[in-house]
Amino acid sequence: MTDPLASIIVLGWGGEPYIATCLKALRCQTYPALEVIVVDNGSPDRTAEIV
Repeated sequence: MTDPLASIIVLGWGGEPYIATCLKALRCQTYPALEVIVVDNGSPDRTAEIV
């Protein structure tokens, strides 16, 4: 039996100070069927570069 897909949606607008830590924590998760979707929406900082 396969695990159901879990989608994590991260709103990254203006998240430069936090996005790297957030994504690192998500990479450490052990659930096998996980996708991470980051929504930047034209953030004026470096969020998109960090992602």
